[in-house]
Amino acid sequence: MINKIIKLISKYNQIFLIAIVLWCILNESISISSIIQGIIVGLITALSLNRLLGDNNHYANKENFSFLTMLRYYFVLLIAIYKATFRVIKIIIFDNPTPQIVRYRSNIKNPWERSLIANSITLTPGTVTINDNLTEVTVLWLKPTTTDICQYRKTIQGDFEKVFDKEGN
Repeated sequence: MINKIIKLISKYNQIFLIAIVLWCILNESISISSIIQGIIVGLITALSLNRLLGDNNHYANKENFSFLTMLRYYFVLLIAIYKATFRVIKIIIFDNPTPQIVRYRSNIKNPWERSLIANSITLTPGTVTINDNLTEVTVLWLKPTTTDICQYRKTIQGDFEKVFDKEGN
């Protein structure tokens, strides 16, 4: 039993550590009880991932998801959520929301990274990802800040894409 848990933790060590850190951040505490609770959350997360993904999964490719990349991703996500929240509040109070469906091409090819970015766009107030396939992303945007089709990608997912873009484009 202990060997299985150790193998599970070593297989998903980055997710395990991220779950502990995120748990402590959300609880605003680095006490022993918060860390123990974070370990339990990390184990549940690792067990769930192992059950869902099994042995054949893309996550096993460690070069795609480093701990620092995920930490950067969380900070970019938090900043994007706060910026968008104030923007949406301003639109609702002082402006007229004019929702539009926009489409753009993404440079990200990895399905996990694309999924994270699509979900991040949905978590950010004012945007909802409607469809994400290998060639195009479709987003419902509360009030587009640009009418230039070439600027959609940069505006909607620019910071998220920079976190995962390995070529530095």
